Amino acid sequence: MARPARPAVVIEQPAMNTEQIRADLASADQVSAFSTQRQRELAQVDRVLLAQGAAYSYEATVAALHICIQRSADELLRVGQALLLIREHSPGQFGEALAQIGMAPRTAQRIMSATLKFWGPKTRPLLELGRSKIYELLAEDDQALAGLADGGTIAGVSLDEIERMSASELRDKLRSAKSEREDALSAKDKLIDAKNQRIDKLQAELDDWSGATEAQKSAACEKKLRHASEAAVAALLPLRAAIATTHETIDRPGDGLHAAMAGALGRIVAEVRDIASAWGIDADVSLGGDWRDDKAAA
Repeated sequence: MARPARPAVVIEQPAMNTEQIRADLASADQVSAFSTQRQRELAQVDRVLLAQGAAYSYEATVAALHICIQRSADELLRVGQALLLIREHSPGQFGEALAQIGMAPRTAQRIMSATLKFWGPKTRPLLELGRSKIYELLAEDDQALAGLADGGTIAGVSLDEIERMSASELRDKLRSAKSEREDALSAKDKLIDAKNQRIDKLQAELDDWSGATEAQKSAACEKKLRHASEAAVAALLPLRAAIATTHETIDRPGDGLHAAMAGALGRIVAEVRDIASAWGIDADVSLGGDWRDDKAAA
């Protein structure tokens, strides 16, 4: 008996999304065209910026950039040297010289200032930061710059951080730090003014005591001296805070920072000694004195 015939299997083909296929092909063409265009652009860049036959290398380009930065720093000093020589030896021809080399007077002044400020061995390493950042640092204190080169900070940032900053970011940081210093000085001035007003009031009271006894005058003078010393101590608070911040920020302050701190304290001690000498006062103004114990006993 013959087997019954099986029905034919019909495989349905999925409907083709021709619109999507066209879109995918167009996108692929766009990617290919962009890649080709980019290759042409890079080839044009290489023809302009690379020596004939040379190929781009990231490592070689970074190494060359470092050499150029160092060379640029040395060239900045040489330009500054030449400008300073012309200004000192031929002052009447200085403007003529600037015109011959096409340099604006303001640019020449900045280069000469940078040369004088960064010529020394303590600050010369900062020249590697580049001309733009060097110009931003011109207004900073010499001792602060020496401390920065020695591993310290300026405006709260280290040399490594400054290297990673743009010139505009460094400018903003320095301006912010300057504003904070000015605010601190303003607060100190207000405190001193308040103390001075108290002293002036005491002086007026003393002047009015024409019939006061010697004991009353002596007591008034002692009170005036006490308030004046309080005002002087209050004026030292920003200095104390600056020295404390230095030690908290930097584990081992370098010679530049030590010299800056010692110089700040030394000027104050010298002023106190001058006052004592002018009035023949036998006062112990050495750093090893026992004035703290006297104050505690009082």
